[in-house]
Amino acid sequence: KAGRSEPMECILELAGGPVSLKSRLTGTAAAGQPESLTVGSFAVSVTPVRVEYRISGDLGGSWVETTWWGPGHLPVRIERSLDISGLATFTERSRLDLVDLSPAS
Repeated sequence: KAGRSEPMECILELAGGPVSLKSRLTGTAAAGQPESLTVGSFAVSVTPVRVEYRISGDLGGSWVETTWWGPGHLPVRIERSLDISGLATFTERSRLDLVDLSPAS
């Protein structure tokens, strides 16, 4: 339901070589109000879903991602912002947009 926030939590464990990492991701997911985005020459009704995580443990930081879902659970747009630091450091700012509704062969 639009506007309602749901709690989320998971544990990230990575092991390889001489290093093992363990971090806890806690956050929320919330659907926004339906809106319209243009894909190619078509207006598509979409519902944005925003996921926000706080990261703690061997890695710290944040992960914020919004995905706009169209008919048939088709992801129409994804915006992501990651800021993670610790034994590994990673920063990402990205936006991916669907450009065509036709399947490719």
